Amino acid sequence: MVKKLYGFLKFYHLPIVSGFFIGTSYIPFPPWASFFAFVPLWLFFRDQKTIRPVIIGSLITGFLLTLIGFNWVAHTLKEFGNMPWAAAMAALMGFCAIANLDILVGATTWFLLKTRLNLKPSTSLVILAISTAFFEHHFPTIFAWNYGFTFLWVGLPISQLAELIGFQGLSSLVIVSNLAFFYFWQNRKNKKGQIILGSFVVGFFILNLLGYGLYKTVPKPDSEIQTLITQANIGNQEKQYAEQGHAFRDHIISRYLTLSQLALQKATGPIDFMVWPETALPVEIQSANYFHTILEPVRQFVRQSKTPLITGGYGAEDKQNKTTNSFFIFNSDGSLQWPFYFKSILLVFGEYIPFSDTFPIMKKWFPAGDFARGPGPQIQTLNGLILGPQICYESLFSEFTRGLAKQGAQIIVNITNDSWYGEWQEPYQHGYMTLGRAIEYRLPLVRSTNTGISTVILANGDILEKSPMGQEWAQIYKVPYIKNPKLTVYAQFPWLIDAILIIVGLIVLGRQILARKK
Repeated sequence: MVKKLYGFLKFYHLPIVSGFFIGTSYIPFPPWASFFAFVPLWLFFRDQKTIRPVIIGSLITGFLLTLIGFNWVAHTLKEFGNMPWAAAMAALMGFCAIANLDILVGATTWFLLKTRLNLKPSTSLVILAISTAFFEHHFPTIFAWNYGFTFLWVGLPISQLAELIGFQGLSSLVIVSNLAFFYFWQNRKNKKGQIILGSFVVGFFILNLLGYGLYKTVPKPDSEIQTLITQANIGNQEKQYAEQGHAFRDHIISRYLTLSQLALQKATGPIDFMVWPETALPVEIQSANYFHTILEPVRQFVRQSKTPLITGGYGAEDKQNKTTNSFFIFNSDGSLQWPFYFKSILLVFGEYIPFSDTFPIMKKWFPAGDFARGPGPQIQTLNGLILGPQICYESLFSEFTRGLAKQGAQIIVNITNDSWYGEWQEPYQHGYMTLGRAIEYRLPLVRSTNTGISTVILANGDILEKSPMGQEWAQIYKVPYIKNPKLTVYAQFPWLIDAILIIVGLIVLGRQILARKK
């Protein structure tokens, strides 16, 4: 048994190395191996004559990178699903097996093209890189991460290129750039290898220089607001008890009110709006329940402070007869703005069970939320401001923020609860993926979370003071913005990087086909 395991590991050691490289190059790690992380896997693919080892190698890489980069899933299952640790770890293993199948799909597509078209080695490698990048973008996944966000995490100017091609485009650029290191490795003992490596270094420097140039040319804001973000650090058990009607409701609301009041006392000048996080108010806020006695202290606080409040809470949707995860605005007179926005992109197995409306028995098998799904991105107005609401998970999907930008949003407001995910990985991954939308669409983004990371990112990518993790906190920010923001290149042409990948792929394949006919 040990001998077989040793033989297996020896044969598949290169996919294992790639999995380690990729997993340790994503947030909260720096992108130390991003530009050569796929090289070991591609070297392994190059030598395979059948598809079976290609499939197994792809699965190994995907499994390992997920285990390293997204092991917070076990904590979530323990915290949110109340699973024992043994069951949570077993579920994590299952998640790791299916979470990043884009590598498998890309490699399988490449292998079929290679064998059926009898591709030359040079053509084959380019198609492998393009196929990997394309499916990394388009293969469905629960947590829509990519390789581009790590540049924002470490503060490299190249992240500013997201204005042109999005962070997904940067991710595709990272994957395709692995070609340079592949060729360098093949020619590392001769001058050609040095030229390839030197060209890559120069190219990376130029891209960062271009990013810095974009940063310096971001249009200057012509307006400014002041906002207060409150992070009350409510524990998950407290939230669950409160949502079930226990006595924690008054305590939770009191903490938000106290923190906000103390912060307002330090304010210099009027505050345009306060922001509390996702589901901050543990009671259904609806027109019929608006006068719920628990909400009276909130309405009174808003009226007395004459400061509008944006907060997460629960609503109801009559047509679907379900609860909503919603974004509410209390006007400065304490009135509730109508209509409110409710979440459109729901978290699978957290806020809905697939096919459960068709097969209701599944709701008993999987005791998760059953929320109504909103109609899509919808702007909200507040005293002349055009706000773009995001609720938690929605920030991971760039097309959602694109919808807000196209509707004329001036400021994106994100409310989030990341308290289910632990403190060492997911809050940073989710946080920086959310902040990246500000650069893609050149709109400032205000982010309020329950336990961290709460902050503001400006349209030029400057990130202001970040909240501590797992602590009560409140902060006032000055947020400059543009009254009539223009759509970025990425907002207008989100398909640009895909078009380039497809066109280059077709040209490479076409050249080989035409060469054979001659």
